Amino acid sequence: MTTLPDNRYLFHWTSIERLQRLAKSGVMKPYWTHYLFDEKRDVKGTSTCQEPMLWHPDEELHREPCLIIDRSTIEAPLHDLESGETYHLTKAIRNARKAGKPIEPILESVVQARKRTHSTTDEVFIEGPISKDSVVAIGFQDDDLDHTGERFAAIKAIAEAMNLPLLDMTGWEIGAPGFRETDEIVDELIGRTSNYKP
Repeated sequence: MTTLPDNRYLFHWTSIERLQRLAKSGVMKPYWTHYLFDEKRDVKGTSTCQEPMLWHPDEELHREPCLIIDRSTIEAPLHDLESGETYHLTKAIRNARKAGKPIEPILESVVQARKRTHSTTDEVFIEGPISKDSVVAIGFQDDDLDHTGERFAAIKAIAEAMNLPLLDMTGWEIGAPGFRETDEIVDELIGRTSNYKP
């Protein structure tokens, strides 16, 4: 499995409700469990990506806010994963356990599959909670395109309450900007709007 070079910022699309809870409590609690093949254990955490548009909400859904996280401030373990493999492995292991079946054949099938295929990691899984101190900006895509709708107003209010800049990601596409360019874009945004030193 190939791992892409690290960029500084990670992206996590979330709901307005979860963002409001983060602003209020100061912590985003982990809400997803992955089975990590390389560590042979279940891990609870948060899925993030290096290139935000790979994981943005489906077109028919409302646009969601995007946490922009400075990976250098995360004290919890970070796990580079291939999301498809991890999702299917976690599901298969969960089903086997419910049925009282051994998981060893499932793990062996991953070993064999990795011999036949080449994949690239596309997920950085943050183990444990995320502090709001690690969030440096909030990205958004606007349903209304004119920044007058209720959803944008809610995201803007949360960003102001958290004293974070907003990054307009409306119109971004997969690969444009790519994961290398996002660091420059976020650094420029932070430089224009705060005293944060990347």
